[in-house]
Amino acid sequence: MLGASKEDIELFGKKLNDIENSLYVYGKLIDGSLSIYESDIYELENVITEIKLSKISRLERYVHKIDNIEKRILSLLWVKIWNANKDIITNPDLLKPGMKLRIPKSNEITSEEEQLIKLYYKK
Repeated sequence: MLGASKEDIELFGKKLNDIENSLYVYGKLIDGSLSIYESDIYELENVITEIKLSKISRLERYVHKIDNIEKRILSLLWVKIWNANKDIITNPDLLKPGMKLRIPKSNEITSEEEQLIKLYYKK
């Protein structure tokens, strides 16, 4: 049906597990130390985008897993979302249902975003 072997499907699942494990480690990092791994997180975002093109990604057991991985990546890149929506988000700890936020393209953290990180973690 998918044109994929059992081995292909197992390798796909292993790749997703590896990404989840990496995100778990990044999620445990404190404050500004996460910025050291920013390029790795963007690479994971690119890998997930590529993975979604595979027919295997449409298997029920992977659909929610991929969705959760994308959400975790976005949660690690919150400062970019905050910066792109400063007109809407006055406090990144107080997001409300129904807020329509812009999700910026991935790229390097700007000096303005670096200042926002420092300001946030001063609290």
